[in-house]
Amino acid sequence: MVARGVFLELGFSEARFVDLMFESCLLQAVHGTIKSRVWKQVAAAVQLGMDQAMISRLMVGQMAGLSIERLAYRLSLLRQVVGCDRCSAPRGGRRSGGHGFQ
Repeated sequence: MVARGVFLELGFSEARFVDLMFESCLLQAVHGTIKSRVWKQVAAAVQLGMDQAMISRLMVGQMAGLSIERLAYRLSLLRQVVGCDRCSAPRGGRRSGGHGFQ
């Protein structure tokens, strides 16, 4: 678990911390599915409706251009259901599951 304090010291809000952790969870799920299906990047790009360059960035953990909504949509194309319980809700804030995804 990543310490919230590090993110807060860097100027991120609690809500942004939760979003980043959730995006990371979804990214790892897409990455893991591609690896488990032993797809080459070009095949993964075709299956996910993305270009190979984006798959390449995804496979090395770069999240630029990959919103929570886009990642969740890609997981739905893979027929994957993902639970992400690594983040607890900030006090009085939204929960990591508050994005409507499981």
